[in-house]
Amino acid sequence: MLIHLTEIFASDTGKAHLKEKLDLGTVVVDGVTYPFLEPVEIEAVLKRVGPEKMLAEGKVRTSLEIPCGRCMKPVAYRLESDFSKALYLEEASAEGVEDDYEEDIVGHHLNLENFALHEIFMNFPMKVLCGEDCKGICNHCGADLNETDCQCGQEAIDPRLSGLKDLLNSKFKEV
Repeated sequence: MLIHLTEIFASDTGKAHLKEKLDLGTVVVDGVTYPFLEPVEIEAVLKRVGPEKMLAEGKVRTSLEIPCGRCMKPVAYRLESDFSKALYLEEASAEGVEDDYEEDIVGHHLNLENFALHEIFMNFPMKVLCGEDCKGICNHCGADLNETDCQCGQEAIDPRLSGLKDLLNSKFKEV
């Protein structure tokens, strides 16, 4: 969805209020596709702050389905983010300003989908848990430790440290 910015610059107030819902379907982060559980809501106020500069302030809200970082069960994650960003209509006016959002402005239009996706990327969680007490899965048999006890009976020893275990068992017995 493109928002025409020249109308905002030409208006007496130099301000516009946006409230949109975007149906984006999925988002790809680090090669993994995550589905949206609801449309992305974006509320923003666009203000003219210079001849070729605009300030966008507002909030992005949505819900995503992200697997638990321990047991891999799907978790409904609520993402909400406040933002405040300067937008430049022409590249010449943005010299010296490092801007990772250059695709947000296309000509004199704001690409609202890219703008919302950038906010989602910036606030994407590193790890999501289904619960604070999630036990995860067994490294050996793959059993979900939240639902059952592991029956594989293997002691988890890092093979790189197995030599130390042998050393401790043979030479350092208690006196």
